[in-house]
Amino acid sequence: MSQANNAWKNDNKNLINTLLETAKKIPPIHGYLLEEIKYLKQNIPLEASVIDFGCGNGRHLGLLEPQISQGLGVDLNRDYLEKASALYASKKIFFEEANIENYHSKKLFDIAIAMYNTFGNIENKQGLVDSMMRSLKEGGIAIISTFSPNSIPYRLEMYKMLGYHDLEIDRNSIKTEDGFLTQCFTKSEIQEIIPMAKIEPCTNIGWIIIFKKEKNANKKSKNIRIYSNSQAR
Repeated sequence: MSQANNAWKNDNKNLINTLLETAKKIPPIHGYLLEEIKYLKQNIPLEASVIDFGCGNGRHLGLLEPQISQGLGVDLNRDYLEKASALYASKKIFFEEANIENYHSKKLFDIAIAMYNTFGNIENKQGLVDSMMRSLKEGGIAIISTFSPNSIPYRLEMYKMLGYHDLEIDRNSIKTEDGFLTQCFTKSEIQEIIPMAKIEPCTNIGWIIIFKKEKNANKKSKNIRIYSNSQAR
C-alpha cells in the first residue's frame, strides 16, 4: 500500500483485507490482481530473493513463498505488518516497518517488487524507484504494477462499495473525502518517470513495469536513466 499520501495509513489492519475482498467482486480488477500474480510467478526465478515495497498484508510474498529463497516485505503501516506477520512470517519471509519512499536496505536482493498500485498511491514516485534500485544486486530486476486510466470506472465502483461517495475524479486520479489520492498512468507518463523501463499491459486496466539495475550502475550515475530493461525477462 502507500506511504505519506495515503490517508488510510493509520487505519486498522482489516481495511486492506476489506479492500481486496471488494476488489474481487469487480471482474476487471479481480482479473488485474490475478494477472499480476501470474506474471510474478512466471518471471521470478526459483530461489530468488525478493523485497516487496508497500507489501500491505504480505499476500504477494505469501503466494511466492514456495519458489523464493527469502522475502522481505516493507510497509509504513504497522497494522498491515502485524497482519502480514500473522499470515505469512516464516523462516524465509520477514517484514519491516519503514518508509518505502526513502528506504535503505541492509542487504541486496535479486528482485524488487511494488504491486497492486503502490506506485500510484504514493507522493514520491522517484523516491520509490530509487529505493528499489538501492535494494537490488547488480543485474537485479525491479517489477511494478500500476493502473491505467481505463481502470477509473471500475475503481470508482470499488470505492463506492467501500462507502466512499464524495469523490474527486479527473482523467488519471481519484481522491476520497478523507484525502486519499490514488493515481493511474498512461504508458507515456510512466516512460517520463522511468525512461528505460519495459512496459507491458496488465489486462486492459493496468501495466507491468520492468527495469534492471545494470552492472556498475552506481559507478556511472545516480540517475535512473542508466537502468536498462535489456534481458529483463
